[in-house]
Amino acid sequence: MQDKLDVFWHRVQRWVTNCCSSTPVPILAIESFLPPLVLLIEHRQRMADLRVVCSPPEINPASARLHKSVPNRSPYRSLLCHRSLLVKLNPAHRPLMWKTPQVTIRKHLSIDEIAHRTLPLLKGRLSFPSHNRQLVPTLSVHPVDPPSDSYTTLKKESRGILLLEWRSLSPPPPGYPYPPSLTPHPFMGLPKFMASRFHQMRSGKSYLAAHPSWFNRDTPSLCPRCRASAETFEHAILHCEARRRLKEGLLPTLTSLHAASPLWSSDHDITALSRFIALTATGFPPDMFPPSPTSSTAHSPVPSPPFSPSPRFMFSPVEDV
Repeated sequence: MQDKLDVFWHRVQRWVTNCCSSTPVPILAIESFLPPLVLLIEHRQRMADLRVVCSPPEINPASARLHKSVPNRSPYRSLLCHRSLLVKLNPAHRPLMWKTPQVTIRKHLSIDEIAHRTLPLLKGRLSFPSHNRQLVPTLSVHPVDPPSDSYTTLKKESRGILLLEWRSLSPPPPGYPYPPSLTPHPFMGLPKFMASRFHQMRSGKSYLAAHPSWFNRDTPSLCPRCRASAETFEHAILHCEARRRLKEGLLPTLTSLHAASPLWSSDHDITALSRFIALTATGFPPDMFPPSPTSSTAHSPVPSPPFSPSPRFMFSPVEDV
């Protein structure tokens, strides 16, 4: 079932980004900010388990069935015979303590397995914080948890574990400089056609000459606008002489497209770059703009006029962002 869901999940990532079918799956996950499904399931389970461990046992029956050794703020626990309530145990079943890793012949009780999945978040803390202590008057008497031990901090650490596992499980191919993130990219607020230009050129699978696919791998990678270098994402935006006039007018301070560039966090710069892409038809399908200049006109000192997109590609930066 998970294999079938993985296929569906890849389709979701491709629909979100509108990337080509030849885009590697690790790049699809990063561009769509959707982690691999196996890691996302573990993260959601860990977040649900964290809520059980941090709930006061006085108001949460599941938290009341935790083992007494689980460092909850409240010492209240239900009867020992209630810990495995509604669970049919095998007669040969020998449960483990909640901190013990599961082995082949022994396993946890269901409630102990929930506590065990939150063990990486406990670290050196003396106890788990309470995320709804205002519901129990006896807990409100105690001092408030410091920011480093709050429930919000534990949720951030759980997301950090997800990102760490994401980087190790499915690293992107060499040459792709953008790290995994759980926050949507700012340029995804643009219209989908324009946002897909960003996704495709960042992933290295676009209509640029230096981004060939399996069906046009033998085509030349030379930039058809300036005939000076391979038409990569960086060349088309930063170094192409045929686009230099518009680049200096719309993006005078842009010097890098790397992951650390301030471009990817600035709504103003992203809007300016989207207008630059629309006016120059950079990364557009070949049948949407006039043919590329011939070699005789490419070396002419007079630059060719910029492409004028149709009204459906013209948009207001303020409204779109």
